[in-house]
Amino acid sequence: MCGRKKVQNSFMKRIVYPGAIYHLTQRAPGKEPLFLEDGDYLRMLALLKEAVKKYNLNLFSFCLMSNHLHLLLKINKPNISLAAKYVFECYAKYFNSKYKRKGPVFCRPFRTRLCADDSYFLTVSVYIHLNPVKAGLSADVFSYRWSSADLYFKDKKYKTFVEYKTVLNILADDLAVAREEYKKIVNKADGYEVDSGFFLKPHSFIRKIRIHATDYLLKRKTAWSLEEEIAKFKKIKRCKLKDKKAKKYLVEQLFSNGYKVSEIAELLEESVCNIYKFSLKK
Repeated sequence: MCGRKKVQNSFMKRIVYPGAIYHLTQRAPGKEPLFLEDGDYLRMLALLKEAVKKYNLNLFSFCLMSNHLHLLLKINKPNISLAAKYVFECYAKYFNSKYKRKGPVFCRPFRTRLCADDSYFLTVSVYIHLNPVKAGLSADVFSYRWSSADLYFKDKKYKTFVEYKTVLNILADDLAVAREEYKKIVNKADGYEVDSGFFLKPHSFIRKIRIHATDYLLKRKTAWSLEEEIAKFKKIKRCKLKDKKAKKYLVEQLFSNGYKVSEIAELLEESVCNIYKFSLKK
């Protein structure tokens, strides 16, 4: 058992729209493993590649850990749940069949964090690639085999379904320059101390990375403006956020993306007092 709480209509609580970019995480129950040998990691990568094509996704970064995984991806149709269900159900059938076991392979519904601007988009990619180092599975980011980090640091000639250039081009149009900038951000973030409970509540660590990443983005004109995001979320609010649980979820997403209370209040056309109420509700 993994202590799963009853979730009422989890799909409605998740903000879903074409073009949304998510940091998606999924894990095994307790200390159960997800991957035991190279073939298991390769099977998951094959399923991700199939899902990218089948569900019209854009995958930017990934990291497969021994008992959990991280994905940074964009949906072009409102099908995040269908895509995740395909990948995780197919892998669970494979894993149970191979190791002659029964029961759930994954714990609770998968989790997502909405990426609403360039700085968080870049930060999540760095955070994903740092996971093996902070977990003690690798001495450095560059040598961990089961992540997309290698694509970010080395000029690869082979084709890949991971669209790593999208992240790098935030830093510079020239890939060689962008790789050096990305490496600087990773090396700086690698030096940050990790709070206890890092894997459960990584928000403080993400904020540290984001502050540093923002310094680099200030050198360039970012692709997404705050004005565009305000317009986007106002549209979502009119169409999707009549339910209080959905609005609370969006407030939590914006907080996790580093927005201030005053900015969230403006974004959702609510009073600062109401935003505090939403953030404190159970």
